[in-house]
Amino acid sequence: MWKRIGVRFLFIYFVLYVLPFPLEYIPVAGPWIDERCNAMWSALVVRVASILGRPLVLGTAGSSDMTWNYIQIGCFIVIALVAASAWTLLDRKRPNVRVHQYLYTYLRFALAAAMLWYGIQKVIPAQFPPPSLDRLVQTYGSSAPMGMLWTFMGVSPGYEIFAGAAELLAGLLLLARRTALLGALATIAVMSNVVALNLSFDGSIKTYSSDLLLLAVFLAAPDARNVAGFFLRRPPAPLFEARWARIGSLAVAALLAATFLFTGFRTTLEFSREHLSLDHRSPLRGIWNVDLLDVDGVARPPLVTDAARWRRVVFDYQGQGSIFLMNDERNVYRTKLDEARKTIDFANRYDRQDAFRLAYARPDPSTLRLDGLVAGHKMHAVCRLDPARFLLTTRGFHWINERALMR
Repeated sequence: MWKRIGVRFLFIYFVLYVLPFPLEYIPVAGPWIDERCNAMWSALVVRVASILGRPLVLGTAGSSDMTWNYIQIGCFIVIALVAASAWTLLDRKRPNVRVHQYLYTYLRFALAAAMLWYGIQKVIPAQFPPPSLDRLVQTYGSSAPMGMLWTFMGVSPGYEIFAGAAELLAGLLLLARRTALLGALATIAVMSNVVALNLSFDGSIKTYSSDLLLLAVFLAAPDARNVAGFFLRRPPAPLFEARWARIGSLAVAALLAATFLFTGFRTTLEFSREHLSLDHRSPLRGIWNVDLLDVDGVARPPLVTDAARWRRVVFDYQGQGSIFLMNDERNVYRTKLDEARKTIDFANRYDRQDAFRLAYARPDPSTLRLDGLVAGHKMHAVCRLDPARFLLTTRGFHWINERALMR
């Protein structure tokens, strides 16, 4: 009984979620039907929000993770629970398989439509357009994680088309009954990646992408045993006839697997400890803005027209540093810090001729003085620590996004 209620609950929940599909595709009348349906749900959501004392943000676009969406999902769940329980109480006989098949077909086409829509938007690169000029001059750190994801996708039309082709294929497979299971499995694979990206980059369509993934799992669930049997229960042809040889081959395979895992984990952990741990951050770690720069005793003010002037010096992990010029060109150096002698050796990673040693001093925690010969010229610089905090690394994770943060 409980299994029957659960299946019917999911049927009703997903039907409520995809409505008014496919009526919104009707020419002329479709937009009006979609608008009426949204107005109906909006009235209910606003009423529930007022009861719960939750403020709502209305009229935003690009987010399915607004408070409005979560309350609507809550309404779907309550309605589906009540309807599924009533359905089961009124129909205590054998489940109506024909009704389940109709609902399965309806949801299959709804999922196919969503996959085809998003697939087409990527095959014709429109969902993730190429980075605009203002995005190209924006720094990484000032980007929101979701904005970085959109830029990452948009900068490579080839990858976007590839991802869209996978979604398009999954949608097409869902349309035919014979290939529906394969389409559901393909959708699970594709949407698992989409959900992971939305969760990892704080994308504002977590609920929608997650529901599409759950719908694909629901459609594939009736064949889960057959799928597991196909992949897991088919005995492979033995490599050897003798029993001792088969046991020996299993032991060798287990030993190889253990060796691969041990070597991979050990090497990676050692690298992480030696190069990426907090203990290996530079004592001078920070972004140092070059406020004052003298070259051969002549002051060089921070003018954007002086492209070769140093703009900032950056230290992060030990053994590496970067010098940014006024034109934002980044020069990457291998560095060697001698705290006893108070010197730093710089060696450009890509230009062997660009190497020099600077003496440094820190009269206070926010000031760094650098002195030495650079390219045969005597240089003196006074740098100030930049207290900047970057949106990309401080944004964090948010289940609720009242708007899509695409910065």
